[in-house]
Amino acid sequence: MLIWTGALVAIRFLFLVAVRLNLFVRRVAVVGPADAPSTAAALRAGRRGFLEIATVRPEQASAASLARSRIGTLVFSARANAVLPVAIQEEYTRRGIEVESEAEFWERHLKRIDIANLDESWFEQLDRARVRRASIALARLGDIVTSILFLVTTMPLMVLVAILVRLDSPGPILYRQERVGLGGKPFTLLKFRSMRANAEARGPAWAQQRDPRVTRVGSFMKN
Repeated sequence: MLIWTGALVAIRFLFLVAVRLNLFVRRVAVVGPADAPSTAAALRAGRRGFLEIATVRPEQASAASLARSRIGTLVFSARANAVLPVAIQEEYTRRGIEVESEAEFWERHLKRIDIANLDESWFEQLDRARVRRASIALARLGDIVTSILFLVTTMPLMVLVAILVRLDSPGPILYRQERVGLGGKPFTLLKFRSMRANAEARGPAWAQQRDPRVTRVGSFMKN
């Protein structure tokens, strides 16, 4: 516990030092008209300390000048009305500069949806967006491994709870309920029974304070 606490304090301290040294700052240039400073101001306020925002005119957004200014992301304002030729896009990519629309930038980096500046292209890309199968498989593998680890480590406790449920009231130890999962696929949920076996004999009912249907062990588990 002492080692863990010391490591946590050290990591927090190093993180604060890195923030003060601007090690996490990513320089972002917003292309838009000169009379739209609110764009950069809004982005700067969105995640202070991690993004350094500058507003440039379209003629200033050459790949060479942006690279000299250490710009990592180029954001086109909704009022910029710019369409980049393929050659210029390739030049940005070659110099390691990401090009995004204003809506994409807000959604990806600021975790917000800029509703006022959404256009048809943003809605069109929703249909084209697909999660890679490798990502789904990796996430599923992580879920299975984590579940097995929790199952093994909590097995003694679950055996104890099962015994208490059986001794507390007659009926099955586990309660089965059908739920709907990803893609509308139904599955059976198993959980320790916290109510009497015939709790819903007269139909489903809303839970209430000091619910008489809850067993003593069930009341302890719910609290």
